[in-house]
Amino acid sequence: MKRFDILMAVVLLMAVACASNETIAQPPSILGAEAWPGQPFGVGKISFRTGQEGRLIQNTGGLLLHEAENRVFYPAFTSGLLSKVFDRPVVGGVQSVWFLFRGEQPLTISLRADESVTVTVTPERRRRPARERLAFQSWWRQFNAASNERREAGDYPPLVETYLASMLQRRLGLNEPLLERARERRGDEFQETFNLLFDVESIRAESIRQLMTTPPDADLAVMPVPPPATWSAPPPLVVPVEIEIEAIARFVPVECFYLRFGNWNNQLWLKRLMSEYGGDLSQMVSLRGHRGGDTQKMLDQLVLESSQIDDWFGGNLIEDVAVIGTDLYVEEGPSNAVLLLAKNDSLEDRISKRRTAYASQHADDGVTLTEVPVAGRTVTLLASPDNRVRSFHAVVDRCHITSSSQRIIERFFEAADGSGSLVGNAEFRGARTVLPLEHDHTVFIYLSRAFFENLLSPRYQIELARRNRSLANIQLLQLAQWAAVHEGYADDDIGQMIQHGFLPESFNQLPDGSASNWIDGAWHDSMRGRRGYYLPIADVDVQSITAAESAWLNERLAFFQEELREVDPLLLAFKRFDLGNNVERVVVDGRVAPFGKEKYGWLGNLLGPPMTVEIRGGPDDLIAFQASLSGNLLSRGEAHQVFAAVQSDVPPRTSLQPASFLEMLQLLRTTPGYLGAWPTPGYLDRLPALGARPDAAGYTYSRILDVWRLQFDDFSLISFDRNRLEAARGWIGVQPAERPAQVRLRVGDVANSNLRQWANVVYFDRAWQTSIANVRLLNLMIQQLGIPAETALDQAEHLLGVTLVCPLGGEYVFAETGDHSMAWQSTVWPSFDDPQMPSEYTAPPIAWFRGMSLDVYQLQTQFVVHATLDIARGAGPGSDGERGGFWEVLPDFGAFKGFSPLEELPPARDPADTDGELRAPGKS
Repeated sequence: MKRFDILMAVVLLMAVACASNETIAQPPSILGAEAWPGQPFGVGKISFRTGQEGRLIQNTGGLLLHEAENRVFYPAFTSGLLSKVFDRPVVGGVQSVWFLFRGEQPLTISLRADESVTVTVTPERRRRPARERLAFQSWWRQFNAASNERREAGDYPPLVETYLASMLQRRLGLNEPLLERARERRGDEFQETFNLLFDVESIRAESIRQLMTTPPDADLAVMPVPPPATWSAPPPLVVPVEIEIEAIARFVPVECFYLRFGNWNNQLWLKRLMSEYGGDLSQMVSLRGHRGGDTQKMLDQLVLESSQIDDWFGGNLIEDVAVIGTDLYVEEGPSNAVLLLAKNDSLEDRISKRRTAYASQHADDGVTLTEVPVAGRTVTLLASPDNRVRSFHAVVDRCHITSSSQRIIERFFEAADGSGSLVGNAEFRGARTVLPLEHDHTVFIYLSRAFFENLLSPRYQIELARRNRSLANIQLLQLAQWAAVHEGYADDDIGQMIQHGFLPESFNQLPDGSASNWIDGAWHDSMRGRRGYYLPIADVDVQSITAAESAWLNERLAFFQEELREVDPLLLAFKRFDLGNNVERVVVDGRVAPFGKEKYGWLGNLLGPPMTVEIRGGPDDLIAFQASLSGNLLSRGEAHQVFAAVQSDVPPRTSLQPASFLEMLQLLRTTPGYLGAWPTPGYLDRLPALGARPDAAGYTYSRILDVWRLQFDDFSLISFDRNRLEAARGWIGVQPAERPAQVRLRVGDVANSNLRQWANVVYFDRAWQTSIANVRLLNLMIQQLGIPAETALDQAEHLLGVTLVCPLGGEYVFAETGDHSMAWQSTVWPSFDDPQMPSEYTAPPIAWFRGMSLDVYQLQTQFVVHATLDIARGAGPGSDGERGGFWEVLPDFGAFKGFSPLEELPPARDPADTDGELRAPGKS
C-alpha cells in the first residue's frame, strides 16, 4: 500500500474512533484548573473533555462559561489537534478555556455543554509575575485566534469580534499577536478605494477598529475642500451622427448611473426575480447568511412600491422606465431616482392622486405632502421627519422623476434643458454604437466616466468617510453598552464608558459636529437623520474639512493621480430569449474596465493574442476552459493556448462529514479531466519529469506527480488517467470560433450530470456551515457581552442592520436540544451525530442553471465580455417541481418587449471591430 493511502487511512480511522463512541448525555469532565490574580484582571485556565453528546453545542460555539458572582469575562475556548485537522470541532477531545476574572477569592465556575459541571478554581496566592505575564499572553493569543476563526467562517460583518479585540487591546495596553500583525498589514489605497466606493461589508468593522485604536484628532482646525483630481482626458471619439438614442436619455444627468428597462414589464421581471431571492440576486448562486432588503426599502422611501402602481403601469401608461443615481449606497440612504416616460398626460393625474392619498393615510406618522421650490421650479415633496419617506416628484415633457435627492431633481431640470445630459455625451453615444438601441435589450446598464469621477471627488469621498464613521459610532455605542453592563457598569453614562475604556476618547466627536442620538426607538445622526435613511450624499454640502481629513484626502488624491490616472465607463446589456421547454437564455454583452488598471497590468502581460479558433472538446466535457497566453511569464516566450476540462463522470460525494486534506488530494486525483496546451507545450514542459522525450505512443510519465502526458499533432495533454488521454486523441482538435477571445469558459447542464450530487452536497454543507456561523455569533454575544439568550437574535439583527437567515431555508429558534438543554439552532439542521443531506435538497444553482458560455477579450484598457446563461423556469426554489413563487407570477416570454425567439438573436459584434460596423457571427 502506498504511503499516501496509509496516511489517509490512519486519519480516517482517527475520525471514526472519535465518532463511534456511544452517545450518553454527561457533563464535561474537568481535567485541571488554575488561576493567577492580577489587575485589572487575573487570568485562568480550565482543561476539560466533553462527552459525545455535545456535538450541536460545540459546533455552534454553545460551550458557555459562567461564574456565580459574575466575575469571569472574555473566555477563549481552544480545541485539540483533530479539530485543526478537520477544521471543525471534534467532540470527545481534550479542550481548554482561558478567561479573565476579577478579585482574588475562589471562583465558582459552571461549564455548560448539554449538561453543566461546576468547578471551584482558587487563584494562586503567591505572585509569580513571569508566569502571570505568560498566562495573559496565552489568553490574548487564544482570544484573537478564536475571533479570526469566527471571522473566516461567518457571513456577517464581524463587528462584535472587531470591537472586543480592539477594545481589550486598547484598554489593557496589549499588542496585537505577531501572527495578527503579519495578517493585518495596512491595506493599499486601491483596496481602500474599492471598499469605500462599493460600500463593502468590511468597512463597518474597520471603522470600529480605527475608532477604538486611533488617538483623537489633535488638530480640529477647519480647512477648505481641495479641488478634484485631474484625470487624464479620454481619447477623442468619432461617433456616427445619425445614431439612434432613446428619448428618456435626454433627462439623465451624465454623472448618474443609468439602468434602463425599456418598459415596465422588464422592470417587473427583475423586481420579482429579486423578490424570490430575498431582494438579492446573489442568492441565486451564493449562500448568504443575511438579507438586507435594501431594494424594497429604497422603493418604499420613494413611495413607488405597490400593487396599485404596478396595475396602473403595466404597459398602458408607460413608454420607458429607468433608474438613475449618483451612487449605489442603498443601505444607508442612496442618491437615486426613478424616471418614467409617460405615453400620455393621464399618468400625472394618477401619480398626483396616489401621493395625496398616501400623505393622508400616513398623516399620523408625520408624512406630509408639500410644494417646494427647486432650481426656480415647483416640485412636490412627500416626506416624513425621519426620512423613511423622502420622495421629490417633478415632470418635464412627459418625463416623470421621483427621487430621494433634491440635487438630482436640480440636475434633472438642467439635463432636460440641454446641460450635461447623456443624450449629448459623446461617450454615451459611442456606447450606443456598440450596443444599439435597435437590439431592444431587456436591461441596459451604463456607468459613465463622470459617474466614477464624481464618486472619487473630494466631497463625495469625505462624506462617505464621515457617514461610515457615524454608523460605526452608533454600532460602537451599542456594543459598549452591552460590554459595560456585562462587567457591572452603567450603560447610560458615556463619560464613564470612556473612562473605563469601553469607548474611545474621541467618541461622538465627528468632524462635521454631528452626534448619535436615540430618538423614538431608533438611532439618528443629528445631521443625516435616522439610521438606514440618511440624507443622500448628493444633498450634503461639505463646506470644510479637518487637518486629519485633509491629510487623508490628499493621500487619496495623490493615489488617484499617480495610479488610477483615468476611469473608464462601464457598459452592460442583458437580453432574454426563449429556448423552449421553459428555458430562457440571458445574453450578456458589455465592456468593463478593471478598477485600478495598474493592479492588473500583469494580466495584460500574461494574456496572448486573441484566439480566432477554439479547442474542440470531447462529448463528455462538462466544464471547459481555454486561454491564450503570451508566454512571457510561464514559458519560453512562445504564445500558446492552454485548455482544461472536467468531464461528466465525476465521482459522487455523499458525505457531509469534513474531508481531510488528504481526502481532498485524493478527490483531485480522481477528478476526471485533462489539461493541455496548443500549438506549443508552453509551461507543461516545466512540470517535473514531463519534459523528457515521449515513447513511441507519445506518452511521458512523472512518478513525482503520478501523472501522464500525451503529445501528438502539436497538442500536449496531461491527466492522472492514461486511458482518458488515449480517448482524447480520437476527438480533440481545433475549430473556427464564433468570435475572437482571449479567455473562454463553457459549462454544460450540471443538473443533468454526475456533478449534480456533488454540487448538492457541497452547497448543502456550505449552507449548513454558514447557518452554524450565524448561531455562533448569537452564542458569542451571549457569552462575551452578556446578552440574554432569548433576545440574542433580535439584538444581533438590530446591531448589524440585517436579517439573519438560514441558507438552508429554516428558522432560527431558541429551543431544547436532544438532551433537554436550551440552545439556538435552525429548524432544518441535520443531526450532528449522523448528518445526512435531505433527499429533496437541491442546490440553488442546480434548480435553475442549465449551462453557460463566456468569452472575454481585452480591447485597449477595457475587457469586452460576451456571455450566455441558460435558466430553467419550470421549477423555482422550493416549488417541488411545480410552478410557484415568482415562477408562477412571471408573464410568458411573449409579454416582454425585447424578448424574442432564439432565431432572432441580433448579430454579434467582432470585438476587434472599431469602425462601428455590425457583422454577422463568425463572419469577417
